[in-house]
Amino acid sequence: MLQVVYGTDEIMVRTTALDFFASPGTVRIEGSNFVPGQLKTLAQGNSLFGEKSEYLIDTPSDNQAFFEEVLAEAATLADSDNLFVVIDKGLLAADKKVLTKHAASMVEYKKPTESSFNQFAITDAVASRDKRQAWLLVQEAWQNHIATEEIIGLVWWQLKTMRLAACTQTAAEAGMKDYPYRKAKSALQNFPLTLVEARARSLTKLYHDARWGKGDLNQLFEIWVLSL
Repeated sequence: MLQVVYGTDEIMVRTTALDFFASPGTVRIEGSNFVPGQLKTLAQGNSLFGEKSEYLIDTPSDNQAFFEEVLAEAATLADSDNLFVVIDKGLLAADKKVLTKHAASMVEYKKPTESSFNQFAITDAVASRDKRQAWLLVQEAWQNHIATEEIIGLVWWQLKTMRLAACTQTAAEAGMKDYPYRKAKSALQNFPLTLVEARARSLTKLYHDARWGKGDLNQLFEIWVLSL
């Protein structure tokens, strides 16, 4: 039998491959220990006691000769009583077509693409008390699989920065870089210190309320954002 698991998400590829094996006696074949002709021999071989052998063919594309033999012997591996699990990175369409003809299953795992979403846009919207923009950006953050806890951490950092700016005269005194300090000072024109402190307390409370099962964290945070 032939199984193929491939893709750019190496953790998922390897985790899924392990699920195919029934015993700890799996033999791993890599480009470094590959011997030409061995796949056909292993596919046609039987143990003395009739047990089925299991082989992990690990990233054959790292060795051109190895990969060519996997493709050439795909039918033989598929017809074997022994189990062969091929794991690899991305496969070309032509190679995928060959393996698909013979593999019992073809499973692909792709790493999520890097998001270009700027999380700090949320803190800017909060600092300017633009509740509509802040809410929209939170929705976008969730669509980009950014956890609410992470967003709350950023917003908390923004509120802390604004409090520091309100209580000091210079960036050096606050222990901050000049640019974020000036932004925080500017935000205080529409976000007075008393409100900053109140919002920080309520943000802390909603987080702990959610942890104690007193509400859904996402819903509580949405309410907080819309009450800016």
